[in-house]
Amino acid sequence: MKTRFQKGAARGVFAALCVAACVPAFAEAEPAGDVATVRVRGEHRLTLDSEESPKEALFGARNDARRRAIREVLGERVASWETLFTHDAGQVYSGTVLTSAVGVVRDVRELRRGWEPSADGVGTTVFYEAEIAVERTAEEADPEFTAEIRGGKSRYVHGEEATFAVTASREAFLTVLWLNQDFQADAVCSEKRLAAGEAAKLEMIFEIASARAKKEAGTLFFVLTKRPRAFLRAGEAPADLERNLERVEAWLAAIPLRERFIYAVPFVIERERRN
Repeated sequence: MKTRFQKGAARGVFAALCVAACVPAFAEAEPAGDVATVRVRGEHRLTLDSEESPKEALFGARNDARRRAIREVLGERVASWETLFTHDAGQVYSGTVLTSAVGVVRDVRELRRGWEPSADGVGTTVFYEAEIAVERTAEEADPEFTAEIRGGKSRYVHGEEATFAVTASREAFLTVLWLNQDFQADAVCSEKRLAAGEAAKLEMIFEIASARAKKEAGTLFFVLTKRPRAFLRAGEAPADLERNLERVEAWLAAIPLRERFIYAVPFVIERERRN
């Protein structure tokens, strides 16, 4: 993955649809003191024809444990998301933005992980047991703090270039995180200052990291904040992927919801172009 950052003039066109889901990721702000700790077991099933890696399965079980903790403490509907549709070059791409939340995971203490035969005898169940601290809170996003992200698409061919144009509604600081399929995060750019209404262009080359892999999946997170929020510098990524993932989550959760705007864009890189 290679990048180049510059300023320019471009604008995207967006439409919005509000949806609700029980999700613990990317919640909100500083601790308010109302915290409950619960013991949960998350599970993720693998079948014989599954294409998921052991790391992906463990990640699924870990996220299931976090969802169960949120649900046990706060109930089913704990977050509202807005789906943004970007119309670009005759195609439509979508991402999601968190608009409100009533709970956040503050701490995870792993107790046990492993795998066992599924109850029905078909496939394997990966499990993750932990004590998880959940804070009850209520945060709303700032409706005046938005951004437009234009460019990109859902599928790329290895070595393909793409240009994103990011325009913020007010002065903001942009960090772009590349989260790969092994759940390691790299900072494409860090704390780039954007003037209100001025488009900043980010040029990227999408490349598959492994020489043996035929494809690679990932997600780009465009994180805009009202003031500088230091995290990973461009080109830096900790070696330990689980600690790295926890750093990403902790960094995002520490930023008040009214102080940030996050746009997530999933993608797949393929070795050869489909017919």
